[in-house]
Amino acid sequence: MDTNDNLHKDADGNLENVNNTDQNPQDMPENDMNTESTTNVEATTVTPAETVTSEDIKDEKVEAPAETLKETETTTDNDDDSDDHVEDVEAQTLPDTDYNTLEMPALVASLRQLIQDFPINTIKTHVDDIKKAFESKDQEAEKEARDEFVKANPATEEAPAPEFVYDNPISKEFNDLHSLYRKQRGEFQRQQRKEQEDNLEKRKNIIESIKNLIDEEENIGTTFKKFNALQQEWKNTGKIPHDAYNIVWNDYRLHTQNFYDYIDLSKELRDKDFERNLDFHNKIIARAEELGNEPDIHKALRELQELHRMWKEDAGPVAKEHRDPIWDKFSAATKVIHDKRQAYYEERDKLADKNQTIKQNIIAEIKKLQQLVPKIIKDGRTV
Repeated sequence: MDTNDNLHKDADGNLENVNNTDQNPQDMPENDMNTESTTNVEATTVTPAETVTSEDIKDEKVEAPAETLKETETTTDNDDDSDDHVEDVEAQTLPDTDYNTLEMPALVASLRQLIQDFPINTIKTHVDDIKKAFESKDQEAEKEARDEFVKANPATEEAPAPEFVYDNPISKEFNDLHSLYRKQRGEFQRQQRKEQEDNLEKRKNIIESIKNLIDEEENIGTTFKKFNALQQEWKNTGKIPHDAYNIVWNDYRLHTQNFYDYIDLSKELRDKDFERNLDFHNKIIARAEELGNEPDIHKALRELQELHRMWKEDAGPVAKEHRDPIWDKFSAATKVIHDKRQAYYEERDKLADKNQTIKQNIIAEIKKLQQLVPKIIKDGRTV
């Protein structure tokens, strides 16, 4: 992994979560198309492959219209409490540490290492675990210090007990380091938001250009090439603010459909596009089904996320009779992976609970042993 010195500069960007697979089906218009169309656009042939990955599929050129797909909606908020699952997936290469076993100096060192060596947007889960462990240790240290202070400074008839003041230098060091993390995370998120706003303007301009294609008086083949170029530009545009996503996507989809109604592609060309796009969808499905057997759940989730993006943004339309069946197959393959993810986290939580019980039993045994320590009496004898 490339490392970044986050004590001095920001890290790279967030992933989108593909957890929610509830879809809203919309069908593309099924107009009867003129077989005598003047369009000279050739469908790109997709070469079948027995085994493909998302990288193999992604390399194939898809110039077909953006289908009104059943969308996989996502939620990515921009505050400190967001993206927990995304970060669990992306941060799989971070050190696997039980922070509850570390003392406060080691926790400070661990936090510093994370900020220095890893992208700031991938460490939130680990930072939260470190913070929780540190606060627990700090509370224990404060209680111990308070008990010792009260014992050493009892109240008397002449004067009340002095006020206890807890001053732990390592706590200040930890809090300063955690504040630095929050500052860098905030700066990263503000930069991401600015980039997303710029991308939103780009996508609005693309939509406007597609709308204007209908009014251009030129050879329909030339117009279609311009449309394909605008589609590619749309795919190459980065993320936009999530709160604008649905509106912009629906607007793009509407004017894409209007354009295809306008150019009235021949039925023969449309059928070729449908056949090629069906093959493309089936390759995505096949890869998703293979991921169900992937032992590394984090790797499977990352690639599944990319497959969902390709399904939505890269794959073109298919014949109406195939739309629901292929989506059902893809959804079923997706559910297998999400079920494995759920089982993984449930097993991890069970293990954490078991470890907690073991630690509590050890503490109880230590307390019993402390009660058996012999007491010293004045003449040197022990009882």
